[in-house]
Parts: sequence; structure tokens; C-alpha cells
Amino acid sequence: MKQHLFPSRYLLQSNLSNNPLLILSLLLRQMLLMIRGFKLIEGADCLACHKIDSKLIGPSYQDVASKYTKADIERLAQKIIEGGKGNWGDIPMTPHEGLSKDDAQQMVKYILSLKK
Repeated sequence: MKQHLFPSRYLLQSNLSNNPLLILSLLLRQMLLMIRGFKLIEGADCLACHKIDSKLIGPSYQDVASKYTKADIERLAQKIIEGGKGNWGDIPMTPHEGLSKDDAQQMVKYILSLKK
């Protein structure tokens, strides 16, 4: 089966929707991945500059989610690892070079899940 960032949307449009155990399994997996992304954010220094629903030093996670799509996961994960500035103003984002690419991608997936 094709991987989807938000499988619940996919399930509603597929013939898999008549298998409740499969649906529950996929939704539970999605929820665990989102929790993992949040826990990674919570364990890093991200919350010193970002809030979920309002600007702090950097943009809110909801603002980031509204600007980007799942096509940007790779690029945003690299931005978390390498840091940078210019996309949201002049204040640079600190690099997080100790993060693995997979962990950074999980963080981005969590952030994108906050899209309104």
C-alpha cells in the first residue's frame, strides 16, 4: 500500500474502508508517528522559539503548516538540521546538527499535521 501522510483521507476514498481493524491499525500508526514528532520537538529546543498557534521568535507551527505541504518534508527537515534564515524574517533558526534526518522528518510531519 502507498504511504500517505494522512491515511485517514486515503481510507475514505478507498475500498479499504470496509475493514475496521485495518483502519484502526493505520490510524493508530499515524497517531503514534505524530506523538513521536511532538516528543522530538518537546525534547529539543524548538519550543523556546516556536508555539503551536502563535508567533514567538519564529513562526507558529500552524503558520508553517499552512505555508508548506508534504512535498516539502525533505526540504524542511534539512532546514531544521542545518538552520537558516530568510524565510520568516531576519532572525536565524539555530541548526540542530545532532538530529537524524528521520527524526527531523517526523518533526515536520507533526508540524504539517497542524494545518487548519
